[in-house]
Amino acid sequence: MTDKLQETPFEQVVSELVDENQPFSPKYLRAFSDMDDASLKTLASSWSQVPLQRKLSLIEDLEELMEVDTLVSCDTFARFAMRDSHPGVRSQAIHLLWEYEDPYLVPIFLEFLDHDPAEEVRAAAASALGKFVLLGELEEIPREKSDPVVQKLLEIVNIQPAGD
Repeated sequence: MTDKLQETPFEQVVSELVDENQPFSPKYLRAFSDMDDASLKTLASSWSQVPLQRKLSLIEDLEELMEVDTLVSCDTFARFAMRDSHPGVRSQAIHLLWEYEDPYLVPIFLEFLDHDPAEEVRAAAASALGKFVLLGELEEIPREKSDPVVQKLLEIVNIQPAGD
C-alpha cells in the first residue's frame, strides 16, 4: 500500500498547518505520530505562527485519531505541545498522553500540578496523575513512582477549602 503522506515532506505539512487560508487536511495527521528530531525541529521553528484555534483543533484531531488507530503514537508531539504558552494547548497536550503509562511522565505532571499558573492545566495534570495511582495499586509501576503521586494528590485534596 502506498501512502501519499510518505511523499509529503514534513516542511509542507507544517506550512499547511500555519496557513489559515486553507483547512488543514486530516491526511497529514499521521505525520505527528512517532516524530523524529528533524520533524520536531521543523515544527518548533514555525509553531509560534500556528493560530491558536488550529493548535487546539490539531490536538483534538490527534486524540481522536489515536482512539481509532492504536498504531498512532503522538507522545513526542504532546511533550512538545505541553511547553506552549497557551494553557488550553498545554492542558490538551496533557490529555493527548492519556494512554501513556510510562512513569517518566510523573515528574512532568507533578511539575505542572505544582507550578502551572492555569487552573485547567493543573486539573489536567491531576487527572493524568490519577492513572499512575491506579498503576501503583496494581503494582504495574514501582511504589517509589506512585507514592509521591498519592502524597501530592492527598495534599491537594486536604488543602482545598470546604464548601460554603
